[in-house]
Amino acid sequence: MPGTISFSPRSIYFHISTDKYNTSPAKDNPPVEDGGISNIFSVNILTKEEPYFSVKRDKCLNLNGQVNDTISSIPIYCRHIALFWMACFNESGGRIDYQQFTSRDAIGSHISVEESERVYQSPGAIHFVEDENWGSAIFDIFNEMKNHGDKFKALEVNTANHSLVLGLKIKNKPNGDMCVIYLYDPNHTATHQRVEYSIINQNKIKKLKANDFFDEKHKKSYGLVSDGVSIFIDRHKPMSISSIIRYPNNLFHPKVIHHAMSMGLTEIILKVAEDMQILKLMGDEMESLLAARNNDGYYGLAIALQNGHADTIQAYGELIKKAELNPDKIADILQAKVKIKLKEELKEAYVFGLSLALQNGHAHAIRVYGELLNANSAVFDHDKLVELLAAHSVDGAGHRLPALYLALQHGYADAVLAYGELLKAATLSLDETAILLAAKRFDNVPGLLIASNNGHSEAVLAYGKLLKNSCLTADKTAELLAAKNNDGVSALLIALQNGHDEVIRAYGQIINDLEFSPTETEQLLVARCESGLTGLFLALKYGQVNAACRYGELLRSAGLSPYNVAECLAAKGVDGQPGICMAYQNGDTDTMLLYAGLIDYAGVTAEEIAEHLSEEQKVYFLDVVNECQKITL
Repeated sequence: MPGTISFSPRSIYFHISTDKYNTSPAKDNPPVEDGGISNIFSVNILTKEEPYFSVKRDKCLNLNGQVNDTISSIPIYCRHIALFWMACFNESGGRIDYQQFTSRDAIGSHISVEESERVYQSPGAIHFVEDENWGSAIFDIFNEMKNHGDKFKALEVNTANHSLVLGLKIKNKPNGDMCVIYLYDPNHTATHQRVEYSIINQNKIKKLKANDFFDEKHKKSYGLVSDGVSIFIDRHKPMSISSIIRYPNNLFHPKVIHHAMSMGLTEIILKVAEDMQILKLMGDEMESLLAARNNDGYYGLAIALQNGHADTIQAYGELIKKAELNPDKIADILQAKVKIKLKEELKEAYVFGLSLALQNGHAHAIRVYGELLNANSAVFDHDKLVELLAAHSVDGAGHRLPALYLALQHGYADAVLAYGELLKAATLSLDETAILLAAKRFDNVPGLLIASNNGHSEAVLAYGKLLKNSCLTADKTAELLAAKNNDGVSALLIALQNGHDEVIRAYGQIINDLEFSPTETEQLLVARCESGLTGLFLALKYGQVNAACRYGELLRSAGLSPYNVAECLAAKGVDGQPGICMAYQNGDTDTMLLYAGLIDYAGVTAEEIAEHLSEEQKVYFLDVVNECQKITL
């Protein structure tokens, strides 16, 4: 007998980040080895007034990006490791148990990507710090700690493409308090740098610079060259929105704009827009400012879309309006098209900012982005606009995935609706609209099929609204709603097999709303794949009682002829055997009872259903139905 139909959902979570992780070896981030470490890391250990690594720990171990989360299989990058270290520091009063950081198993078992991302997206008190002003900022934070009686505090440190942690402690000593500074770099996973000053020498802290913690290779890799700007983030006090404690010396710096877009610091963007008229920037300089790329070339707008900072994107629109850039430059910036390299052996690929917003379900950001596109529609030629709306992402093997597919896969119904608004505002041909709505991944699996497979009923309903507003022909709309893969497996079939009764209910509502012809409706409801299996056969075989019951309601409300209803209820398998016979063989009395009720509810007889079976199957089927009806007595 045929087994269950299955296919890989190919979960995808591509995240453009501010991380720089070691790919060992990589041109822009060299392996951390003894020979590659500057003397800066080991000098003056006796006085401890210059940063040094402990000789007791392995400074060469680098597990950044080398371990996957045990639940989601997403790689654990430097932001995840850094935030876990920060949590350990805060929970233990500044003492770190490095057993949790010394192996792949330890990293994988202790760090949750989901929890780390939640913290990473949460607001905090922001300090903009230029490379030469690290010491000044740290000095001010120590003073704040003393004023509030705090003995320890850890802050997240983000360069333009890397995450670290700054741990600060005030230690009580007989000869006077000590100010102790820890710098944790996930690329040295199992250790940290340390430097300390007595309270009477704390002014020396002001002299510290980013250069004191990194050699030239690491500074370049982390984007700490050419007037680099980092942000220190203090999340000790819950906040509804981020607040800026320390402003940058130069607002009109691409990395300042990048950090503002990444963190949702709308205040910075509005201030830059307000003062735009005083800038005397040439075209390339203005383009560089607005592109706000980090050292890996990631646009600030792409990061804002990824993180869902709708208000910041709206403010960014004012920058675009006042910049008076060449239309082609504006189009490139608004596409927010990011070049990525997944593995050494793979060619470079591209990911769009819109794709990042859709895969994360940021509906409000998508709508604001749509307004930004509409306001600048004249800068796009037609092909570039269609490419933007497709907004392909890639999976771990480099296969292309449309943006709408990602939203449907994850069940982001409001994001699906927001995407529909983008399509409606665009001037597209019917063929272009159909291709974008099909949202087929590289192996021809449509987005609606994966949403049905995953049980995302609200996303299925949202997709139905996109179809209703599409102005496509009825047969093309029916084809998109069927959402078949290469084997003819449809969205309704997979919902019946998996028991997703709410998806079936949504499917029925869409069919009623779209008012198909009886022929189109019957073809959708029979849900038969290329091998001859029907969805109801699978539901009956595997005892999906609720799904089968919902399917019966769908049949009754669809207005089909008794002949077509009987054909659907025959529910034949590959060899023509009805699904109810499989339930009988399995001794599934609940399903047998349900089927007897379905026949009565649908208003057909067992004999009418039997007319759709072979002579060999008819007698057996009628005997089984008779057994089903006995259960009801």
